[in-house]
Amino acid sequence: MSALAPAVTRGESGNNFGTLRIAFALLVIIGHAPELIDGNRERDFLVRMTGNAFSGDLAVDGFFLISAYLITKSARSSRSLTGYIGKRIARIYPGFIAAFIVSLLLFGTLSGGSISDVPVVKSAVKLFSLGLPVLPGSFAGLPHPDLNGSMWTISYEFRCYLLAIGIAFISTKARRPYFLAVITGFSVLYFYRDALPDIPHGSAIFGSSTATIRLTFIFLVGSAYYIWRDVISLTRRGAVLALTACTAFLFVPPLAEPAFAIFGGYLIFWYALATPANHLSRWVDRTDPTYGLYLYAWPIQNLIIQTIPGVTPLTLIALTLPIAFCFALLSWHCVERPFLRPNGRPFPELLSNPDRYSSAPMHRPRL
Repeated sequence: MSALAPAVTRGESGNNFGTLRIAFALLVIIGHAPELIDGNRERDFLVRMTGNAFSGDLAVDGFFLISAYLITKSARSSRSLTGYIGKRIARIYPGFIAAFIVSLLLFGTLSGGSISDVPVVKSAVKLFSLGLPVLPGSFAGLPHPDLNGSMWTISYEFRCYLLAIGIAFISTKARRPYFLAVITGFSVLYFYRDALPDIPHGSAIFGSSTATIRLTFIFLVGSAYYIWRDVISLTRRGAVLALTACTAFLFVPPLAEPAFAIFGGYLIFWYALATPANHLSRWVDRTDPTYGLYLYAWPIQNLIIQTIPGVTPLTLIALTLPIAFCFALLSWHCVERPFLRPNGRPFPELLSNPDRYSSAPMHRPRL
């Protein structure tokens, strides 16, 4: 899941969200490698260490935390509702549509599918509802034959972008108790989500109820870090304490993910906002391959697995990274970047008088 949000700065030093997005994209590739080879998630390095926490899931959670912080800021600093929604669509849909079509035409046919078997109407519905591309016969016989399984999170992220409109209106100092009530309610839903009746991932409107509750909870935690940014002190000592707590709770199955959201979130925002921006972050601010990495890594990995029987996870990762980076750079330069507003001009404000107690304003809106 990519954090598709405007770059923000805190003073002259910039931020390190770019480095974090790259790290989470790579973590998705690393986490998927053993599972895509034989379907055994137990071989994931983090599962081996903790007994339960899957690195791929935590990477997606990290994306949602970053996205929530930046998207909440974007919603709070936009006056035009149509401008805000248009900006979100312009950032999500072009790259997604391109990856959807490339998955069908290139990876689908290379993996044994026939383009003549594409369900046209069903594919069109899935394309505009941010669903998964389907081509019968592609990656047949593999443990995870989905043509592009990573794309399942994109619709959830987009729905969270719509949720951010409501969050923006209850995130002022006077209305914080309302947001606190919302996040408390979702915390309860989160811990009891498996007891609720589920609906399938194929739902074009809401998706899976358990996944919706889980990812919305993570998004709300990220939003909370932005909303209470005036009272949350990002310090090195706090980062050490957060790292200690996060590491300890990763070994406790029911608490691993919420602990990562809370304590890992502190680490994420401390590193992003309280440490000087490094060269990689500055490069990602100009050339952002993170969305493309997330969108193209899965079919590339599956195609390598299908082509090289017996490939090891390390070899799979080593072969996937350069190919995925090439696709990601093409996606950024040829598809994503052309749809961003020129000269970094932000859309008008969504709220008439948003709070200004925050980091410095966005210097180069990039969604």
